[in-house]
Amino acid sequence: MQIEVVRRWHAIEKVTMRLVNHLVTCTFAIQDGDYIAVAGSLSDAREILTKIPTHVGIGRVLTIFADALSEQLFLTFPNLALPPPLPHTKQHDLFHGFYEVGPHLKFPHFIANRAILKAFESCGIVHVIDFALMDDVQWQPIIKVMAV
Repeated sequence: MQIEVVRRWHAIEKVTMRLVNHLVTCTFAIQDGDYIAVAGSLSDAREILTKIPTHVGIGRVLTIFADALSEQLFLTFPNLALPPPLPHTKQHDLFHGFYEVGPHLKFPHFIANRAILKAFESCGIVHVIDFALMDDVQWQPIIKVMAV
């Protein structure tokens, strides 16, 4: 059983490295203006993204990176039609309700906010990248503290 888990993990690692290589190739192709190569690399990257978990960890980061590269391609060709926006759902309201009811999300945000504030004590500039792009509930308390 454990051997199978290790094999699966190694397979995911291998596929993830292929994905990273495609995305790096894509960024160089964008810099070089080779948009045919960009389209090919992005297509391959999207194919690979179907084979790894994309809701957490490196899969999520690579998904966001691939999306950003796609947006860069659309900016390069403004006449291309952007994909239609996703239909508005109640997901935001449900998430906000869950956040308000339970401590499961508030506690990690509290700890992260403390670490960010501590970083501001010793550094003049701090960059914070939020990959949980769903809601801004974490940032309201820290902005209030920093405003004081």
